[in-house]
Amino acid sequence: MQTVTPRAALGRVIAAVRTVSGAAQGVGLLVAGLVAASAGTVHVLDVQASLYLLCGVLALLFLGGRRTRREAVPEPAVSRATPS
Repeated sequence: MQTVTPRAALGRVIAAVRTVSGAAQGVGLLVAGLVAASAGTVHVLDVQASLYLLCGVLALLFLGGRRTRREAVPEPAVSRATPS
């Protein structure tokens, strides 16, 4: 996001993303509370754990073989002059 957004608009874009994220968390809490009240807390946590496991397996399958290539960062030039 930071690499494709113009610097002049970066603050507004990040603020919008954080606002939407915060609103989604609030809505998620309300929905989870309603579902837990009707289905039971243990069932909701079982489904949540299953989804976490499924996402982990999918991540290993699709991303496990990828390796990120790190670019070598050049060392800063060191002055060879001796202090007087």
